[in-house]
Amino acid sequence: MNLEPLRNVGFYTRDKCMVCGKSIDGFIVDLPKLPITEILIDECDGGVGFSDQKFHFCTDCGHGQLLNILDKNVLYSDIYSFRTTGSGSSDNNNKFLDFIFSVIGNTVFDSIVEVGCNDMFLLKKLENFGRSLVGIDPVLRNIESTEKILTVPAFFEDINLSDYICGKSLFITSHVIEHLDDPGLLIRTILDCNKDTTFVFQFPCLDGLIRDCRFDHIYHHHVNYFSLSSFINLLNTVGCEVIDHSFSTYWNSLLIAFKKSSNTNEVPKLLNAGTIHNNYLTFLSSMDACKCRLYAVGDDKLLGYGAGFQVPVLGYYLNTDFSFLDYIIDDNINKDNMFYPNLKVEIKYKPDYDYSDTNVLVTAMNFSRVITSKLISMNPRSIILPLNL
Repeated sequence: MNLEPLRNVGFYTRDKCMVCGKSIDGFIVDLPKLPITEILIDECDGGVGFSDQKFHFCTDCGHGQLLNILDKNVLYSDIYSFRTTGSGSSDNNNKFLDFIFSVIGNTVFDSIVEVGCNDMFLLKKLENFGRSLVGIDPVLRNIESTEKILTVPAFFEDINLSDYICGKSLFITSHVIEHLDDPGLLIRTILDCNKDTTFVFQFPCLDGLIRDCRFDHIYHHHVNYFSLSSFINLLNTVGCEVIDHSFSTYWNSLLIAFKKSSNTNEVPKLLNAGTIHNNYLTFLSSMDACKCRLYAVGDDKLLGYGAGFQVPVLGYYLNTDFSFLDYIIDDNINKDNMFYPNLKVEIKYKPDYDYSDTNVLVTAMNFSRVITSKLISMNPRSIILPLNL
């Protein structure tokens, strides 16, 4: 496996807010040598996949964003590991489907297009509601089109969307726009193709991230952090009206549907920059408490549980490569004997492991509740949680 692209990843910087255009001045969170995530490899290295980062917050529109935009051809190359079904997030997408159906009812569309369709989980569920279905995602390089779904292995910026959007259309994205340098460009491009489009989006919401002190959710792949305020500001800018919106506990997501309209949406109250800073300090205190608890374990047996793709970020805040763990156990057999490029710990699939004399650190923080409930029934010596459930 060629890890050279991860040794010195190229990037460019942004000097203005991607929602309102205000010049960027200063930052709230400095993240030197932040590890790259969402990649698993079949050999131990531990020394690649790091890049400096900064998090900014716009006090004019309430938008959060990263300063440095890493080369997308490295982040989403063939070694990019995230897949919807295999990630444990398919339950969340069932909730997103419920929201989609609450918006569209029994409508049958001339075209349904999804950008960032991943393994086509959502499109397969919507096959009976579109005369034409198209999935657009660079990770589809090795996935063939089906009888009902056309796969387009590309970034949306590199294709002509008008080739796929026609008539009464439905456009969906799930956990995609946070990855896009200019999300407004995507919406404007679709509207230029077809104004008779219903949009349904799902993405992590900055409001919940700040409220729950989940700063581990700030990482290289997510370059934009929309609050409800900043997304409403964006919709007002591109001339769209909110149809409905809801929230999900998974990644503190915002689910929102909208369409072209001359009506202006009321903008909610903005987040406070001081609150963001204070809650970041609270998050760091939680990480310090976890470090002390791990130190107290001493030489007793200690495992990690949950090989989530954000584990390198947890290691970053705990200031460790997790080499003190025997290994990290995961329920997905496909991760057995795999490694993170920036950590020195192996992932193991051990469904019959005896935990009775073992301390366990919950390493997949996004699934802490599910993992903790499972571990309790296995009766380990102790369960260490980096953050509150």
